Amino acid sequence: MTAVKRNKSKKLLGKGRGVPMRLARGIARRYGLSHLVILTCDRQERSRILYWAQNDLRAMQCASLCRKIADLQEWSELWNWDCSSVRRLKERIKNLEYRFALIFEGEGDPKEIARDALRLPKDV
Repeated sequence: MTAVKRNKSKKLLGKGRGVPMRLARGIARRYGLSHLVILTCDRQERSRILYWAQNDLRAMQCASLCRKIADLQEWSELWNWDCSSVRRLKERIKNLEYRFALIFEGEGDPKEIARDALRLPKDV
């Protein structure tokens, strides 16, 4: 029995946004890779760097490499190469700093603000 590809469409990947992250993850899993950094250039002369890694330590290593590649390419724009877990931690820190400022300024009940910021149950 032979397999035949049913979807023979010529649709471009990424819908004009470049290589999708799912494709990078699929390539890495298919070939058993722990790190994957992809530098792409398309017909519109747009260059992008995409990375995928199995865990946070490897993602930070990929981010460091991406920074170096961007410097070599002399890209003037500021890029955020942080992995998703680092971005979530930064957002959490900003939220906690904001809540601390509310307590410091005396706006609202400090116990309620702290309970909400620390995501504690109502009975604590």
